[in-house]
Amino acid sequence: MFNLKSNVDENQLKVINAEKTRLLYSSLAVSLYATIAASVCFSAVQWDVVPHSRIIIWQTLILLVVLIRATTLLAYQRARPDDDQIERWKKFFVTGTAAAGIAWGLGGILLFPAHNPEHQVLVILVMLAMAAGAMTSLGIIPFIFLLFVTPTMLPVLPVYILADGPQPLMVIIMMLLSFGFFLRASLNISRITEQNIQARLFSHSREMEKGLEVERQRQELLEMESIYQNILDNNPDGVAIISDKGKIQLVNNRLANLTGYTTQALIGSSADDIIPMKQASHISTGNILGEQLRQNPGPVDSTLYLIRRDGGSVPVDITLSPLQLDGRTYTVAYVHDITFRIENERRLSQYKHIADNSPDLMLLVGADMTYKAVNSSFLKALGLKEENVLEHHTWDVIPDPTRVELVR
Repeated sequence: MFNLKSNVDENQLKVINAEKTRLLYSSLAVSLYATIAASVCFSAVQWDVVPHSRIIIWQTLILLVVLIRATTLLAYQRARPDDDQIERWKKFFVTGTAAAGIAWGLGGILLFPAHNPEHQVLVILVMLAMAAGAMTSLGIIPFIFLLFVTPTMLPVLPVYILADGPQPLMVIIMMLLSFGFFLRASLNISRITEQNIQARLFSHSREMEKGLEVERQRQELLEMESIYQNILDNNPDGVAIISDKGKIQLVNNRLANLTGYTTQALIGSSADDIIPMKQASHISTGNILGEQLRQNPGPVDSTLYLIRRDGGSVPVDITLSPLQLDGRTYTVAYVHDITFRIENERRLSQYKHIADNSPDLMLLVGADMTYKAVNSSFLKALGLKEENVLEHHTWDVIPDPTRVELVR
């Protein structure tokens, strides 16, 4: 169990006192209804043995106190004070409780019959009953309970003794023992209440700490996701993370732009939908990716074509890389648009075709005096093969200065 005095700082003490005050107000409405019912019954029972004027005066006083306390309760409920404001409302409650105790003490005096022993004992029992009832609701704070029970129980004792009621000594002993019992019970109620509040505050604090830690981790995760997404989006190539089932888990904007789809539309779709193999369409992209990773991670040998949303296609090179995450294997596909390269290769092929069909000798020599390109007419004229010429020094291929001069 919690030790009330250990690990309780000033702020916690403030919160505990505020919670106690809220508990007092939470049970006040029931207490006011009980006060009205008990006072009416008490007045009715004493109606034939006590002057009516006394009963009317006392009943009016009780109802006035109830009205004031009810007004305070309504104002408190509207205000909904926080821990810093509730001390003022505690003072209002203390004042109302003291007034109620005084009113009941006056009832023990005003409604005490002078020559009716049975009803005299009844007055004692009513005061004891009111004190016992107040113990359950006011015992949360012993000081407030004492403010009610002391003026309620003690004033009737001298009246009872002076009236020469039956068994005065026994009644005095019973009242004092009851008073001590009520006070002890109030202290226990206060201690248990504090322990419960401390346990709740401790649990709430732990939950807050866990919540803050979860929120901190969530923010870190969002920041990391943002960083990774920025890295992906700033990559000049398209990037896709594909599950072992061939489903796209993450793509960057570059790949989305290449396909004409949005990133949201691509996530969750099959990689086969955008990266089929035209040259071998019966083989699924998932199989190509999986087989490629098992054999040799890196560039895919086959030239693949991205299928765009509008039905067109984009030639691409794909490099694959395995990724282990949370015990699962993913494939990271880097997709490079090679449209420009293929167009250049096509043009170079056309230029080579033109050069090879030219009757003139055509050659390209680098700054290091090695052959970079020659046409068929050059090779035919010298009787050499292309592999014996390219990247060889001019003096190695044509050592005779005359022939070199002729070629120039």
